Amino acid sequence: MKNCQSCQEELRELEEVLGDLTYLTPEQSPPPEMKQRILANVFEEDQDETKREPIALKNEKNMLRLRNQIKNLSLLD
Repeated sequence: MKNCQSCQEELRELEEVLGDLTYLTPEQSPPPEMKQRILANVFEEDQDETKREPIALKNEKNMLRLRNQIKNLSLLD
């Protein structure tokens, strides 16, 4: 599109027409259940995040396991 002059011109024309289109339609309120759906999704995401173990803590646990395994291997020698 960067190299296509006719494409760029057509895009400019579309932007001009569509830019004014928003002012030609009557304003409408969103349906009442929309707020509930959005908030339900937000709260669901929050719960999912709290169930996940933070990466730093997970890495720390892995490092402790690795350290213990190395310690155990050195005891075998």
